[in-house]
Amino acid sequence: MHTITLNISEELADQFRKKAEEKYGKKKGYLAKAVSEAFSVWLNEKDTVIDQALSVIEKGMKVSNLRYKTRSELHERTH
Repeated sequence: MHTITLNISEELADQFRKKAEEKYGKKKGYLAKAVSEAFSVWLNEKDTVIDQALSVIEKGMKVSNLRYKTRSELHERTH
């Protein structure tokens, strides 16, 4: 177990405590459970977005109406 100290707005803290209490009841450790769950959900969502982006990069994207057929043609143009 690790201890993390955070500074968040009073309004956000109050909202979070209220939601955590609704879900877990005001029992010992309810806030730690809620924070752990929130961290896990956030990390999983970020992983999903990253996985989706990597999938698009690996597959490539079809782009129509390109003026250049190759990357080198794009970089050889004069301004």
